[in-house]
Amino acid sequence: MTWIAKGAGILALAVTIGGCGGSSSNDSSESEATGDELVTLSGRAAVGAPIANTTIDARCEGGTGFTENVETDASGGFSGQVASSALPCALRVNAGTEYEMLHSYASSAGTVNITPFTDLIIALASARDPEIWFQQEDYAVVTDNLNQAKSEFLQALIQASYDIPADDFDPFHSSFAIGDAVDRLLDAFSQAARDLVNIAFYQELVDLISSGNLESIPPAPQIPGDGGSGGGDGDGDTGGGDGGSTDQACYTPQTRPPGTIIEFQQQFYDTVTGEPFGIMEFRQELLGPVEFRGEDTLGIFVQDLSFDPNDPGSTTYVSLDSSAMLERTHGSTSVDSVTGGDTTSWYEPTFNFPYGLTPGESYSQSVSMYMSTDGGPETFLLQLESTIEYIGNETITVPAGTFEACKFVATTTSSDSTQTNSSTAASWYNVGDGIPLRTAIVTESGEVTEVELISLSIDGVQQLP
Repeated sequence: MTWIAKGAGILALAVTIGGCGGSSSNDSSESEATGDELVTLSGRAAVGAPIANTTIDARCEGGTGFTENVETDASGGFSGQVASSALPCALRVNAGTEYEMLHSYASSAGTVNITPFTDLIIALASARDPEIWFQQEDYAVVTDNLNQAKSEFLQALIQASYDIPADDFDPFHSSFAIGDAVDRLLDAFSQAARDLVNIAFYQELVDLISSGNLESIPPAPQIPGDGGSGGGDGDGDTGGGDGGSTDQACYTPQTRPPGTIIEFQQQFYDTVTGEPFGIMEFRQELLGPVEFRGEDTLGIFVQDLSFDPNDPGSTTYVSLDSSAMLERTHGSTSVDSVTGGDTTSWYEPTFNFPYGLTPGESYSQSVSMYMSTDGGPETFLLQLESTIEYIGNETITVPAGTFEACKFVATTTSSDSTQTNSSTAASWYNVGDGIPLRTAIVTESGEVTEVELISLSIDGVQQLP
């Protein structure tokens, strides 16, 4: 998703993070394979967004586990070895405050994923909380019921209008990659679960599924029409490009729980010489649901810590329109550094970023920006005309690493009572989760890099590089 208050992918950092890839090491167990054949368990831990840089626990027969610590990489991939005689094994990963622990099961070597799907299928098969199942010794207790539970769960997803990737899709053993159909299915399910009004926490859904209540599976997010050409002069609500679908989206934004802290560093470049000239450091805290000017939004508190560790910050108000596949920015509030007054700025209508475009498709919008101080009269600031085009995917390297990225180009014209200015900028977002990676100014002679991602952490856990 995107830099807060940069006008595109606004939800990206504080609202997101989704996709998948890799291998690596780190996690539980003190098992030593002495003379026993070692076999490999590898797969991906994800909720749509990757569960990155996190320990994987394995509890196998006889109380053994991985021979060495196993940890996911930045895209949720992991790989570890167990003694062949130790199978079957129960697997567990801490998926953060929203999901807490997710679980999976491996009866043989090979691919094994850890996702909300594997967790809920285990709950259904064992008729108990997966964490209680993980803590006991007889992991094979689910074996007799697992295939039936898997079939019933997938059928329930189909009945809830989810698009299952293939007839032979197996949540436990089907390999998947960042941004592919399985990853998008997880994204859609996670978003739908968050949108449930009668279930506040994931654990409540686990309890319902463990009781056999498959009707509690949230319905799939509605997907708008037929794709369309993406042309037109969108007004911020129904502009060109609204007719996308999650199957074609390069990334799918997701909200994160209130209290989530996201910290990131950006490298800034001199756009004349191309030389790096400074590192900027930002901190964001997701405040949760907030009413802003009569509209339901998510509040995101943003601080620029580059020069002042006590920066008073500002709050940006955003929302996610999953049916129109738009990230909407409503406005922001801050304290005027000179007068000390409370300043509110807002867009009419909202300024949108369309994440559901297909390559070559564009989205146009026209919005006005206003400001008010201490509840005083409204002041017109700017008129913005913007066209955003999704170019396609390409591999790029930034200080944080090498990524498969979605490329967008935005042309914006801003005008006030005295002047009119136009500019074109390119932006790259990580496939699957939309993490902003790079921005560049587009000139007649080419693209000039302006900002690149150095590092990103969530709740103190380093995600990138």
